Amino acid sequence: MTTPQLTSDTRIVLLGDSITDGGTYGLLIAQALREAGRPVPVLVNAGIGGDTAEGARARLARDVLAYAPALTTISLGINDTARDVPEAVYQADMTAIIAALQEAEIVPALFTLTPVGPTHVAWEESRQAKNAFLRATAARVGAILVEIDVPMQQAQANGIAVLEADDVHISLAGYRVMTRAILDALGVPEVPVPATFTPPVLPGLVTPWQMRALPAETPPLTDDTVGAVCPDAGWIAMPLPHPAPQESWWGEQERTRGIANDLAHAVGPAEAYLGYATVSAATDTTAYLQLGGHLTAVWLNGACVFRADSTFTGWHPGKARLPVSLRAGENVLVIECGSAFAVQVTGARFA
Repeated sequence: MTTPQLTSDTRIVLLGDSITDGGTYGLLIAQALREAGRPVPVLVNAGIGGDTAEGARARLARDVLAYAPALTTISLGINDTARDVPEAVYQADMTAIIAALQEAEIVPALFTLTPVGPTHVAWEESRQAKNAFLRATAARVGAILVEIDVPMQQAQANGIAVLEADDVHISLAGYRVMTRAILDALGVPEVPVPATFTPPVLPGLVTPWQMRALPAETPPLTDDTVGAVCPDAGWIAMPLPHPAPQESWWGEQERTRGIANDLAHAVGPAEAYLGYATVSAATDTTAYLQLGGHLTAVWLNGACVFRADSTFTGWHPGKARLPVSLRAGENVLVIECGSAFAVQVTGARFA
């Protein structure tokens, strides 16, 4: 299959686990193309932390096929290795994912597995077996191969710390190496990886919020009780992006984008929080509510439009994209959440 031309209308779904869910390589790809004056395709994050090939296969219709992308990147396998999933099972799940994509005329781009550090040396045989399978499969079925392992191993040999302290997750330097490999595989080797990472604020970011920590054992809001929510002097005003920098580079990435990811410090320690904000609309209109983080429930003008169930669908903003009706004037949003949240209101499903 031919690599699609990268235009502003090209849709690419990024399927994977936490390395994808965290958003970094998608942000770096977009910034690289934008700074090079190239069209930036629509990059749809479909990562779920901790996911396996079996999990991705089960959600393929919901998280990939429903978006009808031109291309889907696939970064899976580390969690299969960590959980001792038999190689035959991993290969069967990956083969099924690739076949389903190609049947839908979606180009698959297979990422070789990233390296792991010395505390996980027992994983190395399985990791190498998966990489051999991915390389052979890409050649056999005509998929794109994104060779991540080799350049990251070379970077490590040159003294670049491509991994975080847990010996699994990727450092910002590692994501730069990864982004270089992806850009090469997408047919734009001349586009440089950004020298300075500058994640943009989320489009349609809802801000400011009024927040309060919920005491333990507080009953969840219902459609009957949400109308009584009204911030008073006990609530804390919280503009986004929050002004206090975070210590970790990834936490700072998410803070810069406008994700409320430090509620324990900004509002106070608690297991759950209540938030209140308004969104203005010039006329009655349809919009999209984009949700991320640890939201448990969202009400718009007194109607519940989102309630999380037991199925974890990832961290990333846009993990839920809900069409909603806004009325002319002020619209009231009330949220219940855990330690972090992201809320956007956009005019398009993909913004």
